[in-house]
Amino acid sequence: LGVAVIGGTITSTLLTLIVIPTFYEILDDVRSWLARRFGRTPSQRTAEHKIPTGAPQPAAGD
Repeated sequence: LGVAVIGGTITSTLLTLIVIPTFYEILDDVRSWLARRFGRTPSQRTAEHKIPTGAPQPAAGD
C-alpha cells in the first residue's frame, strides 16, 4: 500500500511541476508561431481585447 501511495505522490508531483507547465509552454510557442505564420502578432490579439480602464468607482455602501 505504501508503494502505491508514494508512487501516486511522485507521479502527481511530476505532472504538476514538470509535465503540465511544459505542455502549456509548448502550446504557447505553437500559438505564437501560428500567429506569426498567418500574419497576426500576439500583441495585436491582446490589444483587441483590452478592458477599458476608467476612474475607480466606490464600492456599494462606502
